[in-house]
Amino acid sequence: AGALLGDLDLPAVARLLALAADLQLLLDGAGRIVDIAHAGEQPPLPLGDWAGRDWIDYVGAETRSKAAELVREADGPGPWRQLNFEHGGRSWPASCLAVCWPGRPYTLLMARDLSALSALQQRLVQAQQAMERDYWSFRQAETRYRHLFHVAQEGVLVVDAASHKVLEANPAAQQLIGPAAGRPLVGALFPVGFDQRSSERIAEALAGVRANGA
Repeated sequence: AGALLGDLDLPAVARLLALAADLQLLLDGAGRIVDIAHAGEQPPLPLGDWAGRDWIDYVGAETRSKAAELVREADGPGPWRQLNFEHGGRSWPASCLAVCWPGRPYTLLMARDLSALSALQQRLVQAQQAMERDYWSFRQAETRYRHLFHVAQEGVLVVDAASHKVLEANPAAQQLIGPAAGRPLVGALFPVGFDQRSSERIAEALAGVRANGA
């Protein structure tokens, strides 16, 4: 690779860097921005006043410690680190890598745009929060249903439409029908606890419910 790329001129190197990152900052030994380049027609943030300023001034406070560590590790194959750049009221999340060369007083900082990934993560967090709210709303509704189910004076049964098995029976139903059924209602085939004529009428009613929904 060295033999193939060693004779590249500076414009060719610049083009390669543009492919590797959406934003490149050339820093001097004090961390000031010497030169700026970006891929595409529009920069990710307003960059007009960055030259000559300390690059750390444009990093969000929550990621500045990672930014400082990134530059300290520039002389080795350090990992890409996620930073948040901030300027002009805008924030830009990016994955960054810093590189320096022995004997040269400059550090090259390359940043890849993470805006799409950040937006996806935010949508996932919002979806999870909405699911948690729906879950707790469901649990509260279920708690109210359970309370009403058990304190209701009317007998209430929940019957599986396909198997006709009794899934739930409140205390009032067990008291009303249980003695005639001679067994616990839950798990029994419905109709249970009624005479033959009543059972036939109930079966007809259930068939109507399955057909008409009411």
